[in-house]
Amino acid sequence: MKILIFSGTSEGRELSLSLAGKHELTVSVATEIGLSAQGDRPGIVVLCGRKTEEEMTEMLRGQDLCISAVHPYAVEAVRNIESACRRTKTPILRLLREKSPLPEGAIVVGSAREAAGYLAGRGGNILLTCGVKELSAFEGIDPRRLFPRILPHPSSIFASSSMGIPPENIIAMQGPFSAEFNELLIREKKIRYLLTKDSGKAGGFPQKVEAVRRCGISMILIGRPEGDSGLSFGEILREVERLEKASEDIPGREEKKGKREEDRKENSKENRKENRKENREAWPVSLIGMGGGSASFLSEKALDLIRSSSRIIGSRRLLRCIPGDLYDGERLERIKTEEILPEIEERRGPVTVLFSGDTGFYSGATGLMRALQDAGIPFQLIPGLSSFSMLGAALSRSYEDWELVSLHGTLTELELEKRILSAVMTGKAAFFLLGGKVTPERVMEILQGAGLSPRVSIGENLGSPEQRVTVMSPGDRKWETASVSASASLAVLLTDPLPVKAQRPSGFSDGEFLRGKVPMTRQFVRAAVLSVLGIEKGDIVWDIGAGTGSVSVEASLQNRSGLVYAVEKEEAAVELIRKNREKFCCWNLKVMLGQAPECLDHLPAPDKVFIGGSHGALEKIVEAVLSRKREARIVLSAITAETFTKAVRVLEEWGLETEISQISVARSRQLGAYHMMEAENPVWLIVGNPREPGKLQINAAGGNRPGGALAGPVDSGASGTPISGRD
Repeated sequence: MKILIFSGTSEGRELSLSLAGKHELTVSVATEIGLSAQGDRPGIVVLCGRKTEEEMTEMLRGQDLCISAVHPYAVEAVRNIESACRRTKTPILRLLREKSPLPEGAIVVGSAREAAGYLAGRGGNILLTCGVKELSAFEGIDPRRLFPRILPHPSSIFASSSMGIPPENIIAMQGPFSAEFNELLIREKKIRYLLTKDSGKAGGFPQKVEAVRRCGISMILIGRPEGDSGLSFGEILREVERLEKASEDIPGREEKKGKREEDRKENSKENRKENRKENREAWPVSLIGMGGGSASFLSEKALDLIRSSSRIIGSRRLLRCIPGDLYDGERLERIKTEEILPEIEERRGPVTVLFSGDTGFYSGATGLMRALQDAGIPFQLIPGLSSFSMLGAALSRSYEDWELVSLHGTLTELELEKRILSAVMTGKAAFFLLGGKVTPERVMEILQGAGLSPRVSIGENLGSPEQRVTVMSPGDRKWETASVSASASLAVLLTDPLPVKAQRPSGFSDGEFLRGKVPMTRQFVRAAVLSVLGIEKGDIVWDIGAGTGSVSVEASLQNRSGLVYAVEKEEAAVELIRKNREKFCCWNLKVMLGQAPECLDHLPAPDKVFIGGSHGALEKIVEAVLSRKREARIVLSAITAETFTKAVRVLEEWGLETEISQISVARSRQLGAYHMMEAENPVWLIVGNPREPGKLQINAAGGNRPGGALAGPVDSGASGTPISGRD
């Protein structure tokens, strides 16, 4: 029997091991940590990555049974699995972790937001063991009180630090943990409240309860979702055995299996090659966009092409929308180019391929067009209504000035954040085509993480009878919880325009920045720094010792499609940077409170780095930069001869080619009817560029070393000196 297991728990992993060798198993896990835990077991195919309902539907085709073993709190995943099983008529069993007894004195809440509301008015440190996805609910609480225990994954660590949680508060470890360890952690961090979910015995819940009892603190428990029911481990095994016996009694089972094997051989790649040449001229192919999927959206030309087709290809959802009185020929469910092309090559007569939306707007038609062109097969395009035009119609809005962005495809969290923030920094309404793991909720989480809450409009199933459009304004409870029912693959999101500050190519004057008593890189020096940094589209920029953030602000506006990280150890300076960020609308600027290099570990690898202050840690900062990205360009500023000498030495010892400039600026000061020139401190700018591969340098110790290799610098015994180009 072919069984697909959606596994998100240790019980799911144990179940797959129990069934291995007896059945043909495919196990789907959401994360790399789940993949590692599953291991490499004979007879089990393991797939990694969060799946949409559409992807689950495709995976279930040809399966005899589905077992849902995802986490009890994974509400959306449970719903998508059940919906996919209904669509494919696949039997489903739910393996559900047994509920734990309610601990004495525990405070039960319905959600993380409800827990945050309860804790906001109460003092004391909070140990958060409810997962990184729930962190955004606690943004209104002083981050110094929060101690999140999260998985040791870069995205989880970054999400925590982005909320301003101090690095020493972030506990990145994989559990479960013993009661003794929990107790030690509670006492060490002076925890007053422990927030958790009912993760059961496998998730270490009893150990949390025991530690709370020993330490005499309060437990806040997020209750399990209502209505989720299922079978125990043993009941699942018995039910699988029963279904296997029942399937053996189905007449003709072996004959059908043999017929499928014959069909597979007949459709082999070799046979397709033999038929390709003689059939090519008889293949008129039409690629038709169906808008929202309803046949009512099709033009007369599209309808005529469908009527005259010998074969129609598309996803199950689109094929269901073609009524029998319009077309009653052969229908094939295919959504991938590599599956569609062989069907076209082997078939005489007209073929129609259906796509949702518009064939020219981030459509699957693009890949098929290239494949058809490469194969020399003629085709024609019939465009359909795009998702942005349907949303515009639903909102009674023009879309001529919208910024159109696709979030389809395999995007890293960093790429996703760049793309979203870049779009909202255009000053236009930003339209996002969603899909895969990118849901409306995820987009709104990224906006919230950047301190943004514009009015958003979410369209679901546009153009279908199930169409739904939700408009959420700042302050709405829906916005705060980001609770929408949108299916990722059939949803779009539109943000209203956000304030934008036009970039000034020549740079802003010093007087336009909020400054206070914090050091600032002055205008002419700042312009030179940005010039030698050479920021390019999409770059990751670090500004270490950011002061007022003047360099960070200008770098952010120069590089709207990238991200800028302002690192500063003084709290007063950090607050000033945040105010300048708001004033200049630099939504892609992230402010980090911390001492370099320790706080740099959680940042993405940089392309360009400006070091305006190192506080004696220059060697370690340069090492931290180059260990993350050898090709990074480093620019340092110095106002003393000692600092200048040290900066040059450190960069050259790390195998970098140095370029040195000195900037001297004199400004006028009015004395009555006269203008007197007053000189500012001269500033050195030292640029460190990677050497060409294989090029040799002579280091401070007189030896030769390939400049392209990453190795530690030679210790010349020089002492640390503060670097500063800010006055």
